[in-house]
Parts: sequence; structure tokens; C-alpha cells
Amino acid sequence: MQHAVIRSMGVTDAQLADTIARESDELKRREALYRGARAPLPVEGRTAIVVDDGVATGASMRVALQALRERHPARIVAAVPVAPASARHAFDTLADAFVAVVWPLSLFGISQFYARFEQTGDDEVRRLL
Repeated sequence: MQHAVIRSMGVTDAQLADTIARESDELKRREALYRGARAPLPVEGRTAIVVDDGVATGASMRVALQALRERHPARIVAAVPVAPASARHAFDTLADAFVAVVWPLSLFGISQFYARFEQTGDDEVRRLL
């Protein structure tokens, strides 16, 4: 977490704790919904590829890579269609490789690189998994 940013926005410790609890509950809900009774895929000793729709701040990718690293894959590759040029080395300590199709010098939002950029609903995620 970026504590300096959180403090500069006037977020109290109670508000932060509430947000963390709420988001943690949402992650557990999604994991149960998406995975069901299936165990996590074994990644120890394998190459794991983490794919996202793009990197803007890098916060989501960073958390995903940290969680994956704890499961001891042999190699981690982070892959996205678009990431700002300034992020080219943002994950050097977390991923063995970070690849993107487009590395724009300025990035206002990932959506600017998509004709359609919509949230993926739970039903579609379950169907794709």
C-alpha cells in the first residue's frame, strides 16, 4: 500500500481497515465463486504467466505477482497488451519477465487502447474458466 498517498487523502485508520475488510471479503467471494471446489493449479517449479488487460498504476499486477511468488514457480512472466514505458522495469524484483505489446510514453488510462473496455461479469469469468 502507498501509505503516504492514503494519508494525504485524509483517509483514517478506521476507514482504511473497513476498506481492507470489505475488499478481502469480496476477494473471498470471487475465489469461491470462480474456483468452486477445485484446488489451485500447481505452479511450483513451473513457468507461470500472469495476464491482465493492462498496467496503469501496477498495483493489481504487483499484488498478483507477490502472491504467486509465494507459491514458488520456477519462472514468472507478467504479460499485458499495454503498459506505460515508465513501467518497463516496475516488476523486475517480482517477475522474471514483463512483456507488453504497446509501451506508450504517456498513458491516461488502459481504456484508451480498447475499442470496447467493459467490466467482465462473474458469469463470463466462470464460463471462461
